[in-house]
Amino acid sequence: MGIESQAWAIRPLITDDARVVGERAAQIETWIRVDEGGPQHWTVFAVGPLKPLELSAGGFYGSDDRHFTAAAPTIQLKALALEPKAGAILPGVAVVAGIFGPVGTGPLRVRGWDSFGYIALTESLDRGDRVLVHQNVGVVTTHDSTLGGKHDIVTWGVGTQVRIAAGFHFVGEIFSGDPYSDSPGGAFQVGGRQFVSSHVQVDATVGRGIFGETILPVWGSLGLRFASDPDFW
Repeated sequence: MGIESQAWAIRPLITDDARVVGERAAQIETWIRVDEGGPQHWTVFAVGPLKPLELSAGGFYGSDDRHFTAAAPTIQLKALALEPKAGAILPGVAVVAGIFGPVGTGPLRVRGWDSFGYIALTESLDRGDRVLVHQNVGVVTTHDSTLGGKHDIVTWGVGTQVRIAAGFHFVGEIFSGDPYSDSPGGAFQVGGRQFVSSHVQVDATVGRGIFGETILPVWGSLGLRFASDPDFW
């Protein structure tokens, strides 16, 4: 596999990669995350209107401490500044900006239009694309549900993907904050990624909070990605 099909740091991983879906291509990412508060089901649709751009939109529904909750939309634009290449000295670079709207119900609905932005880097450490490293740094501006007003949360993440055999890869990351959430705490996540084909990918992970004012509980997740070829539409 080349880096075009391998550098897929999709959800449920938090750390993003420096890639876009491709010109006139489309993809669906859907994942389930379960912790002590209950399950959440997310779905995000993405299209490539131009070769260096990706536009995505999505939302979620689920349970939080036995209360039904749902929120939408998440709208995100990613621009590829430098394409990642296998064994290159310079990493791939993408710039991401997005908003999260106050539509929904329950305890996890945001109180206003939150925004986020970050830079994503992807490095291939060998010419065979066996080891990929993804790095993110950015800021989330969110409404404070207890104090009122807005506040900024710095987010960062470092993740890796290592090919073990055939289409199976180890994935892992450590991160602080999440562009899709107002949680500022740090956590880690590890798991496996299986490339069923060039169009279908399966992820399974477990994670836990490790620092911050509120330590995130243990969670598990299962994700699917379906992608089309370029010039699909």
